[in-house]
Amino acid sequence: MRLAWFTPLSPARSGLAAHGAGRLAQLAADFEVDAYVDEADPAVLAARLPPRVAVRPAHEFPWRHARDAYDLTVYDLADAAGHDYAWGYAIRHPGLAVLHDTVLHHARAGQLLRRGRLDDYRAELRFDRPDREPDICAIAGAGVPHVLAEWPLLGALVAASRLAVVADARAAADLRRRYPGARIDAVRFGAADPLAAAASPSDAATPAGAMPNTRAKMRAADASPSDAATAAGARGAPAGDPLMFAVCPPTAAVRRLDLILDAFAALPPAPPTRLHVLGPVADPGAARARIDALGLARRVRLTAGADPDAALRETDVCICLAWPPAGETTPLWVRCLAAGKPTIVGPSLCAENVPLLDPRTWRHRDGGPEAGVAVAVDPLEETDTLALAMRRLAADPARRAALGRRARRYWEQAHRDAAMARDYRRVIRTAAATPAPRPDGLPAHLRADGLAHARGIAGRMDVTVDFLDPTAAS
Repeated sequence: MRLAWFTPLSPARSGLAAHGAGRLAQLAADFEVDAYVDEADPAVLAARLPPRVAVRPAHEFPWRHARDAYDLTVYDLADAAGHDYAWGYAIRHPGLAVLHDTVLHHARAGQLLRRGRLDDYRAELRFDRPDREPDICAIAGAGVPHVLAEWPLLGALVAASRLAVVADARAAADLRRRYPGARIDAVRFGAADPLAAAASPSDAATPAGAMPNTRAKMRAADASPSDAATAAGARGAPAGDPLMFAVCPPTAAVRRLDLILDAFAALPPAPPTRLHVLGPVADPGAARARIDALGLARRVRLTAGADPDAALRETDVCICLAWPPAGETTPLWVRCLAAGKPTIVGPSLCAENVPLLDPRTWRHRDGGPEAGVAVAVDPLEETDTLALAMRRLAADPARRAALGRRARRYWEQAHRDAAMARDYRRVIRTAAATPAPRPDGLPAHLRADGLAHARGIAGRMDVTVDFLDPTAAS
């Protein structure tokens, strides 16, 4: 089976890049895949892909598909600008929509408004929530926070897809209720074992479940603003080395970075700490200004295109927040679990029945009997609970180690990549066998075939051309 798969392959474009590359590599034994990337995407992970996966610029898809039709087109879609390029194709060429977030409003609204397409934005809002009074959409584009930001803006996408999938059965049920008639399924979210990938003969003395510890050779870099790469295992940093926090995508891309920087700046001086911001940030200039204002220039590192696996080897505690709530299962969060790292997650984490700890009590936040696998920030007391979680994990290596062990066990039970690959094989075959839908009432700009300008020119010249006639038989 031949697949066209729209997915970013540069970590600078999307926090999903490394996850996407690993998933394609797993599926290459079963499918022949052309991975389509944005023209601005350097596809730095392409070298990791097997020969049966070719990487191509997205603009080649229409003519390649017309010449030799693919069996199915797959779209990775998330609430981040790096996925904007896939939207037009996903509506015009219905396929399998993989929704890494269950709210795409932030990215889709930004894409349309940057191009001055306010009327198109309002039309998609009305289609997304036909149960709401249409006039409320008039406030769209006003530039102030409003209730519209909570609308998922998924209606047109799921209506035009053969099948849409999310990484959580509960989220799938919610979307079916929200969009009756849409085909929604769930796939498990998996990650490869980063400990196996990092293993080497020199690591023989590393305890099971711990990342190889190479911090010692990097100690001299601590005095440098570049904060050159260091590594830490689940045992914690060696004495004298700073404790490393990592901010995982898409946290910084959706404006949670200020909250984290404030909490980091308030940490006690002992133990010494560093902060590594992975992935793109919403406004790098503003982020650096904030870092300087807080006096953190020597302790915070911004890295848009860091290798996620290498970054995890440097990290003691992972911070995986996102805002506005997008119903995401953050891909790097799952990899943090696999690496045995303690993690701090936000209220938008979408993962069914994950036992989470309250940082105020260090007990299950919902009263469950099991120990938690991550620490959850309280959305009503976000600033205080984030600061408390960071402070407690920084000060207590035993607590970090116990949380990391539970995270690793949870990954082994629920998020191995082999289980994810089985789910993808199933939904790919289901979607390929499902006829393309013909949704009623899509906004006019989503029904347009791109030939309106050509028709206008031909009309002014009193010329009739069959293939420009939308009523002509195909």
